[in-house]
Amino acid sequence: MQGAVIDTQTEQKNILAAAGMQPNPAQHNQLAEAIKGLIAQARQENEKRSLLKKNNGADIPDKAAFVANLGLKNTVEQAQNALDKRTGGTVNGSLQISPIRSMLATAIQG
Repeated sequence: MQGAVIDTQTEQKNILAAAGMQPNPAQHNQLAEAIKGLIAQARQENEKRSLLKKNNGADIPDKAAFVANLGLKNTVEQAQNALDKRTGGTVNGSLQISPIRSMLATAIQG
């Protein structure tokens, strides 16, 4: 029985030491405070490794790999090569526009 008490005290001292605290016989909540501190420390370490919703993806370390993992690499490349609808752009080579007739017919009927 005495060995079990000593083991329990040793465990409690180890918790205090992990939290950077020294045993104080006058303080009766130090084990609870040590555990709270260790939990807070673990949360902070977890946040450093996690993506935060409030950052909207700004904290993704390798954005190119992320896009590739989502299967959106071709979509990104197509968007980069697209003409800007607001300012236009230059097209090199032949350009074929086929649905123009339906757009004209709609405009005339409109």
